[in-house]
Amino acid sequence: MATRIAFNINVAHTDVTNSDEVLDFIEAQSNEVTTYRHRPLGGITNNVDGYLLVFNTVASFASIASFFWLVYDKFIGDKKDPDSNAGIILRVAPAQRDVHINFWLGGQQKTEEEFVNEFVSQLERVPTHADSEYQQAVDRIMADSSPWVRRSDFNPMDIIGGRIDQAEMEELSRQLDKMKDLHHNNDGK
Repeated sequence: MATRIAFNINVAHTDVTNSDEVLDFIEAQSNEVTTYRHRPLGGITNNVDGYLLVFNTVASFASIASFFWLVYDKFIGDKKDPDSNAGIILRVAPAQRDVHINFWLGGQQKTEEEFVNEFVSQLERVPTHADSEYQQAVDRIMADSSPWVRRSDFNPMDIIGGRIDQAEMEELSRQLDKMKDLHHNNDGK
């Protein structure tokens, strides 16, 4: 069984919840799950890879699948329109050479049992022994040099090329206020 396993996760096509609510819930449920936010290099982000969950210890793939279904059911399941494709997108991360595993909770599988069976079947393809390339890749994600940062430490300013100090933030705020005033004054004419 894997020592760790990671998933990209995103809430998609729904107005009943958002990724932050879902991730807050996941973090509150277990100390064995660490959530990360992608800190893109050069300011370019890919929403599909925006969030990452790392299960630090894995009891069983079935228990992880049931946990994901619980999350889906709590935040989306009964709240979505039956014709909607709202759901939670999961992708085993990082993808390996010959193993690309994706799930769409709220999409293909209509019941928890179908999802758990498909999840377990697909994850058996992931090379999970402790010295596998996969485990080494997960370890790199968790290292400080990774483009992933713990969600609790994420600073949105990192996306635009670095942290902005207080003086720069105040100047940006003043400029924004001036633009709002200008816009307001032009609307009144």
